[in-house]
Amino acid sequence: MPEGLSGSAGGRLSSPRTPCGKEPINRTAARAIILDPDGRVLLLRTLNPDSTSGSYWWIVPGGGVRSGEELVEGARREVFEEVGIRLDSPMRHVLTRNAVFHMSGRMIRQQEYYYLVSISHLQSGEIRLNDRDEELARIDQFKWWSLEEIDTSTDVFIPGGIANMLRRSLSNPNTCAEYLSEVDE
Repeated sequence: MPEGLSGSAGGRLSSPRTPCGKEPINRTAARAIILDPDGRVLLLRTLNPDSTSGSYWWIVPGGGVRSGEELVEGARREVFEEVGIRLDSPMRHVLTRNAVFHMSGRMIRQQEYYYLVSISHLQSGEIRLNDRDEELARIDQFKWWSLEEIDTSTDVFIPGGIANMLRRSLSNPNTCAEYLSEVDE
């Protein structure tokens, strides 16, 4: 049997444990890649949840899906909770990503579903950052990024390669969603 795995009832393998002996938390998330009329993508700057050095990432709005909630509806709800935008336009699944990361001292194993949506307009001041809970308090700013700005930036973007993935998706809207295998952040 591979190191770190142990047998369980029915011959199934249990998940590897984190160093502190706690099982990883499995979580499903839905995110919205929001494009404005100029083709810029909305990204949120957030503190790396496992950082002690204050490092930041730029992420797509979204988060955990509630039990029984449809993925697209979870993405819409999360975007409204995080930045106050109500998304009514159709959304297209463009990426599925598995990620492993630490947050609040726990290992999270998260399957993320990314949906592309275009918005026709935003009124000045319409975006507001919500800092009412621990997870959202890590977000300190937002920015509309052009794909070229993402390409030339030295900042960290999650998912990695978002600009090229968006180019592929926008150039061929009938393509299937891409898949990124498990990533350890």
